[in-house]
Amino acid sequence: MADPAMNWQELEGLELADIGQWPRSAKIVALCLLCVLWLTLGSYFLLAEKVRHWQHSTHQEKELSEKLVSVRLQVAHMLAMEQQVIEAQQGLNQRLAKLPSRIEVAPLLDELSVMINAHGLRLERIHWEQAQAHEFATEWPMRIIVHGDYHQLGHFVAAVAALPQLVIIDEFSISRPKSEGAPLPLTMNMIAKTYTYQEEVE
Repeated sequence: MADPAMNWQELEGLELADIGQWPRSAKIVALCLLCVLWLTLGSYFLLAEKVRHWQHSTHQEKELSEKLVSVRLQVAHMLAMEQQVIEAQQGLNQRLAKLPSRIEVAPLLDELSVMINAHGLRLERIHWEQAQAHEFATEWPMRIIVHGDYHQLGHFVAAVAALPQLVIIDEFSISRPKSEGAPLPLTMNMIAKTYTYQEEVE
């Protein structure tokens, strides 16, 4: 058997240009190295392609996941907005339902006159003022001037606010006329407003 050191020295002295003159064992070793190199390169390119495909798939999956999250957020936002619109519409419908009709508005002055007398107040004046048309409703202001004490006036204002029709006390003032003798009753000058649907206005 040849000396391994000699064989190693012989291998070191081999020239690639003289590959045809190489010993059989050297050719086998070279062939094995080429096979290993070929397999390594083939595996590398094959794996590299799979890695690129996996990275591309992962990137697409991430993009789709982000889009899905965005769509879910948009849907949730739209549902929340839809619910807010429904609630706002319901609230508007409830408020509109409290608006008196033209038929109910007509006798309102008479009802207030009865309430004024029921609370012991003296009526000086009650009448409709100029109606004001708005987008959804028409405003019907009433001028009311009554005389009485604080207790009577307070109960009357509370009774007006408790009416089933929507009646708003927009402004009022309370004063006591000057008198050299016994104190005169208080005077309350107020404007109360009610509303009807705009579509009902002639």
